[in-house]
Amino acid sequence: MLLQLPDLDYRGDQLWAVVAGARSSGGKPLVLVSHPGHTGVMVKVDESLRFELMRRRDVDQTRDRWLRDAVADDGHTGELSIEQSRAWMAVDEDNTAWLRRLVADRGWPGSSLVGEDGAHAAWLLVMHAFDDRQLQRECLQHLGAAVRAGEAAAQDWAALLDRVLLADGRAQLYGTQLATEAGEYRLEHLHAPDSVDTLRSQVGLEPVQAYLTEMTSEHPPLQVKSAAA
Repeated sequence: MLLQLPDLDYRGDQLWAVVAGARSSGGKPLVLVSHPGHTGVMVKVDESLRFELMRRRDVDQTRDRWLRDAVADDGHTGELSIEQSRAWMAVDEDNTAWLRRLVADRGWPGSSLVGEDGAHAAWLLVMHAFDDRQLQRECLQHLGAAVRAGEAAAQDWAALLDRVLLADGRAQLYGTQLATEAGEYRLEHLHAPDSVDTLRSQVGLEPVQAYLTEMTSEHPPLQVKSAAA
C-alpha cells in the first residue's frame, strides 16, 4: 500500500507538508541521505552518526525506566528524585542542542545514511525536545521531506505533527498522542474522531482501538499514587 501524506499547509489555521528535494531558506537540503557514486553503488551507512543517534536514544529512554521503577515502589508518588530530575533535564538539553546543530549543518538524517533505527532515533530525540518547539516545527518540515524521499517513516511524521499541533493549541489529526486518566489511556484533543482511522491507515498506522490496546498491553499507564495516599 502506498503511504500518503496530506497535501496541506501549516500556516495560520492550515497544516503543511513538503515535497522531497525541498530546501531550507538557506539553500541546504532538508534531508541528509547517502547518494550513489559514479559506480552506482550506494554510499555506506555512516556508522559513527548512527551510533551516536542510538547512544542518545538509549540514554533518553532511561527516564521511562526511572519513572516506572518509582511507581512500582508501592506507596511512591511517582516523582523523580532531585538528582534524577536534573539529569533528565540535562539529557534533554544536550540532545536537543546536538540535534539542532546536526539538522542546521547537515539536514535531517535519512535512513539510507543512518539506517532505519538511526532515523527513528533522531525522531525520538526531536519528540522529546519539549523546550524547543521551534526546533520541532522545523524538524517536522525536514521529516516530511524525508518521508516523501523514502528516507523516514510516515508514522514518525504523523506523531511529530500531532505533537506540534497540540503544543500550538490545535487538535491532533492522527490520534498518536495519549494522555492518562483514571489509570487508562485516552486520546488528547482529536480533530475528527469519525475519520481518524482512515487518516491513520494512509500513513501506515493501525486503527485507534488497536493502538490503545497495544499501548495498554506493552506500556501500561503509570499508576501514580497521590502523596496523601
